[in-house]
Amino acid sequence: EGYRARNWQLEASQDEESWDVLHTVTDADLAYVMYGGEPFTYYSVSNTETYRYYRLYVTENMGGQPYNNELGIVEIEMMEDAPAE
Repeated sequence: EGYRARNWQLEASQDEESWDVLHTVTDADLAYVMYGGEPFTYYSVSNTETYRYYRLYVTENMGGQPYNNELGIVEIEMMEDAPAE
């Protein structure tokens, strides 16, 4: 459980040099799923600009030995809402 992300930012860029922060999460308590479980955590991000690059910049995990320098991410999905008709 110590390698779960606690604090992070979703960032976006056109050139991979300057990054815009789209969303910030602090003190997250993500579900720990060992083998094939179902818990998901959803975050909504409001953004109208199209970017070429995205990154998840994790600044802290849940910590504790031996996980001080490790991070586990199983899956990230990014979706957009359908345009209003």
